[in-house]
Amino acid sequence: MLAGLVNPETYLARDPVLGGLCLAIPTDRSREIEDAIKSWQSRYKELNELQSHPASNCVVVCTQAMWDRLGSRPSVERKPFLDALRRTSDRGFSLVANVAGRRRDEFLMLLPEELPTSDKKAIPIRAMMRDIVSIQFSSGSTPTAPPTVWIENETSNAATKLHEVLAMQTSELDKYDLALQSPPKDNVVTMEFRRAVFERAATEWSKEQQKNQVRNVMMAMIRFERTHGILPPREVRSADRKPLLSWRVMILPFLDEQKLYQEFHLNEPWDSPHNRELIERMPDVYITSPSQNKSDGKTSILLPMMKDSLWSGDAAPLQLKSVTDGLTNTVGLICGSPEQSVIWTKPDDLSLREDSLVSDLLGSNDSLWVGLLDGASLQIKNDVSPTKLKALLTHQGGEDTSKK
Repeated sequence: MLAGLVNPETYLARDPVLGGLCLAIPTDRSREIEDAIKSWQSRYKELNELQSHPASNCVVVCTQAMWDRLGSRPSVERKPFLDALRRTSDRGFSLVANVAGRRRDEFLMLLPEELPTSDKKAIPIRAMMRDIVSIQFSSGSTPTAPPTVWIENETSNAATKLHEVLAMQTSELDKYDLALQSPPKDNVVTMEFRRAVFERAATEWSKEQQKNQVRNVMMAMIRFERTHGILPPREVRSADRKPLLSWRVMILPFLDEQKLYQEFHLNEPWDSPHNRELIERMPDVYITSPSQNKSDGKTSILLPMMKDSLWSGDAAPLQLKSVTDGLTNTVGLICGSPEQSVIWTKPDDLSLREDSLVSDLLGSNDSLWVGLLDGASLQIKNDVSPTKLKALLTHQGGEDTSKK
């Protein structure tokens, strides 16, 4: 299926059995997607035979031969597929399987009549699938929204029968933490994953996300230093030394956000009428929590500021070679707790007191990820000693970071 993932009202599905590579990228910024593809092709010659073709609400990436074959195929509207997409238009992710007509009969012949279960209540899988129009898995844009399975049937009677069969298989559904919803509505049987499943997924997602985001932002700062000869300034200042914008804005070109960077008025404060409009366009790299609302424009990617640290006082930005404690032993940035988050464009970070260093840094977290100046991520737990933490946060102290 090639188009309509953004606007299913205009979707015309083409016969997908064509072979070859074909990728549809839903977007309303086709020019930027095309520019990105050209950039990839300049680096990876094996992609040169692929071309980008703007289509309705998407860009299709494929070979010219594939594009010609797609254009020669008659367009057919597949109503069940469209209905499934509309059902989850407010979801961040949706996967739809729609098999109809002769192909469904061929698919059914591959299935056994029954599937055995642990409680010896066989599932009549072929009979169950015979009247199914589509199966859809959908979830929110982050793991905090419960994943849902919708099974659409041709008739209400078929939906009722399927619901009855599944209701007798609760022990099997329990294995996958699936809860059957009742009764069927509009010929659709619905199952949801229990909250514990996606809460665990959200926790794991958050930990891995924070680790990766810290590393990505730290690498952008390192690339900034390689280009400009100094680390990014903590804040952009006006001629009369008033803080205007955060360092997070300054590294945008090194996060593949050059166009967003060029939209900022660097001689205006973060909350000027123009710059304020850009807050809600915070790059995804600054999102550090699955419950975070991107439009709020808040991030927990912060600079740790304390006496004798890399970012203390009003000193001029430093070069990495001036870090005498070693890049592998010095923290450049942190991923703080939600209550420590700030508006990403605002020149605001995390101030630390030496006599309460651990609690100031970790806040409500049991642990947090920090970015080291060599580009690595390091997890710091709340049992870290103040001595070791101070050693990691200073850059010219000569302390021993091996001691807990």
